[in-house]
Formats: sequence, structure tokens, C-alpha cells
Amino acid sequence: MGENRQCPHEETLPDPQQSRHSITSLSSVAKTELVRGVPLDLCLQNWGVHFRAPHVGKEVDNFGLSHPAEHIDAFLSHDWRTSRFSKTIALFLIFNSLPACFAACLTSLLASGMIALDSLPGSWITGSAATHAVFYLVFFFGQRLRRLACLKPTLVFLDRLCIAQNDEELKQEGVRNLAGILARSRKLVILWSPRYFTRLWCTFELATFLKEENVKPIQFMPTAMALLLWSASLVVTIGVSVYQSVTYRTQAGILEEPAGWSLNSILINGSAMYISMFLVMAAPIYFGIQHMRDLLKLEQQMTGFSIKASECTCCVLNHRNPVTGEPLLCDRELVFQTLKRWYGTDTGSDDHLDRFDGVVRERLRRSVLRVVGSGAPPLRYLLAMVGTPSVAVWPQYVYLRNSEKAWFATKWLIDFWKLPAVALWAFWVLVACWRTGAAVSRHCPMWMVLAGMDLMACFLVPAVWVPYEVLNERYRDPVVLTISVVLFWALIVVMYGLLYKQKKCRV
Repeated sequence: MGENRQCPHEETLPDPQQSRHSITSLSSVAKTELVRGVPLDLCLQNWGVHFRAPHVGKEVDNFGLSHPAEHIDAFLSHDWRTSRFSKTIALFLIFNSLPACFAACLTSLLASGMIALDSLPGSWITGSAATHAVFYLVFFFGQRLRRLACLKPTLVFLDRLCIAQNDEELKQEGVRNLAGILARSRKLVILWSPRYFTRLWCTFELATFLKEENVKPIQFMPTAMALLLWSASLVVTIGVSVYQSVTYRTQAGILEEPAGWSLNSILINGSAMYISMFLVMAAPIYFGIQHMRDLLKLEQQMTGFSIKASECTCCVLNHRNPVTGEPLLCDRELVFQTLKRWYGTDTGSDDHLDRFDGVVRERLRRSVLRVVGSGAPPLRYLLAMVGTPSVAVWPQYVYLRNSEKAWFATKWLIDFWKLPAVALWAFWVLVACWRTGAAVSRHCPMWMVLAGMDLMACFLVPAVWVPYEVLNERYRDPVVLTISVVLFWALIVVMYGLLYKQKKCRV
């Protein structure tokens, strides 16, 4: 793989010093020294500073951050005009959310064990705070922690760091070998925004992965979806913290009353949760509506995809370097000729571009819509970001378990399982609000839509949770409590089953 071999149908690339304009296509096999990767923690340093939109003639040389590699773990494909913050959060979600979930659960279990042994300073407050802190510490700095732990770093390809920017000859050589570099990448990570399929090089990177019969993994992550998951995680974290705060305030009374909470306690708890939910729900609703709007554009883009309509910088600049005035190679011609090698036929027909368009419109579109078409994020990310904050309650429940009230201890241990169910129910309600908001926003100002959807969410979330609390307060029976929790989870499974069964966004 490391040899610089010649593809049998590939045209010989002349020495760029002799004639840079005689190059007619891109190499499918990269020179070994041009296959370079950068550790993901360096790629994400300073909150994604390397994802800033480039300025012609003002590029900072960070080529030294990358180094030669046999293979690349992930090739990062993205549009430079999309917000650097949204792309950074998307990469945190892809690479750090599952380890953060595992670390938070482990922290909560360890804290709970120490509380059971009465050996944790600060008791459950310390344990809960540590669980939240560890989750976000790993979520934001997981790759850097890997390096500190001397674990193998995740090696990614980012063109700004892995292709020389201040040496024109090296830069052109890196561009000519881009297909070969993609061939040495284990998976393609697409940080999608509505501009993605309009960019020539983005579609070329996709074409390189789709040309093989055994397609390598393609991870598709809408940047708006990453933002809404992150904001939803913050909402659940705040909600859980408020829930624990109210419990802490009424804790002395609870431990003295074997019968459980009074109706007043439920009303106080519900009111506090309602107010906090209304205040913090606006952010995930806003990002969710944007996500739904983007998904509609995605469906339209993939259905009517045409690489002939894609944009490239060289054509915008009229094939002249705006700084030096030197002529630029036409990227469009290079890409189209390369696609002719890959998607052309032996008959010599000139329909290779249409053939590639068909691959995107059919095969790729079905695959993408199967993952994000319903508007709901992949389940693993949903559970990691929305379900994890509830495990911070374990230390508090173990603390209550140590009380002398056996019934109340049993109630709390069973009752814990409502918390992740409430979080998932709230997210399902948010999806409904996003869809409704995306449709209404076509005719109303965004502030009105946000206010209306916020009220809708704050009404629907308690619509299931409050009856659950009232039922268990009325009967005060562990059997009834267990049945209620099981029914609550059955509702969640059914609702999410219907949601993920959908293959496209319905607004």
C-alpha cells in the first residue's frame, strides 16, 4: 500500500516544474511521504481554531503539526464556511461522547460505593457534582486525556494541517494525491451543512469513498444536530440539578415521613422543574428547528444532486491567484477527468458524471436518510448525551438508601429508573416541537415560534411525568411503582420505535 504504484488506467503525471498545466487528472495512489495525519487533540486545539474559514494569502503555516502515517483513522470532510464552533462540537460528539458516558457512569458507581461505605467527603453532593464534571471533562478534552494517558491518538486528516499551505509546489502535489490519501483513510467523517453538496472538493472526497465496491465506513454528522444534542444535554443536566436541589431542600422531611412525599412536595418540585425548563429550553428548540430545516435541504440536495453544478474557488477567482497573479489549475477539470477514470465505461461514453450523480441520489441518499432522515439523532449519541446526566442521581439515591426507612429506600431505588425515561420523553417532545416549529417558522417570526414551542414543550413533558408522580403518591406501593416504571419505559420504546422507523423528515 505504501508503494507509489501506477494505476493501469491512470495518466502519468508530469513533473510540475516542467508543466503544471499539463496535469489532466488526480492520482489514485498517494506517495508515501504525502500521506500525513494530525492527532485529533491538536486538530481541535483552541476550540477548533484550525476550522476557521481560510483567507487567501494569509494562511498560517501549521503543516508541522502533522506527520507521515501509514494509515489515517478518519478523513475529515467539511465546508470551510460552516461555523467552526458547530464543527468542533460535532467532532466532540463523534469521538468523545461515548467515552464521556462510560466515564460518568463509572464515576457515579464509584461515588455510590463510597457513600454506601460512608467514606466519601461531602456525601452525595460530591458524587453527583463529580459525575457531571467528569462527563463534560471527557466530552471536551477526551482526546487530550488520551494523550496524557499515553494511549494511541486518533489520527485524522485535515487539509489545512496535512497539506503544505505556504509552499505552492508542495500544496499542488498534496492536492494531486488527495484521492490516494483518501484511499489510505479508514473512514470518511462528513461534517454536513447545507453548503456541503454545493462544493466541488467535498463531492470529490465523497466520490473517492463511493467508487469502491466494498464501501468503507462513511460517518454522516449534521452540524446542527450536534449543536442540538449538546444543548439538550445541558438542559437535562440543569433539570437533574434542579431536581436534586429540590430533593435536598425537602430531604429532612422526607426521611422523617415513611409515607413518602406530600402533594405539596410534588407541586414544589414540579414548579421548580417547569420554570427552569422554560428558561433553558429555548436553545435546543432553536437548534432543533434549524436542524429540521437543514434536513429538508438535505433531502432536496441529494434528490437533485449534480456535480456539474458544484462550486470551486478557482473558477470564482477566474483561475488566477489573487495575491501573485499566477494562473491556477482548474480543479473542476481535474476532478471531472478523475471521475471519468472511476465511473466511466469501456464503451467511451461520456456519462460518468451522470453515473456518479446516480450513486449519490440513490445509494448514498438511502444510507443517509436511514441514519438521520427522521430528524432524530443516532440512538447511541442520544443515550450518551441525554441519558447520561441522570446517572448523577445515583449517589443521592444510595444516600437515601442508607436511611432507616426500608420502604422509602426501596421506593427510591425503583423510582430512579423514571429519570432517564423522563429525559428521553422530553427529547421526543422536543423532536415534535422542532417539526412543528420548522413548519410554522415559514410564516411567523422566529421569536414567536420559539416562545410557542417552548410553552408546548413545557406542557407536554409534565403531561406524562406528573401523572406518574401522582399515581405513585396515591398508592405508595412498590408493586404499583414498579409497574408504573415499566409502563413508562414501554411508552418510551414505542414512541422511539415509531420515530426511528421513519426514513425522512416530515415537517
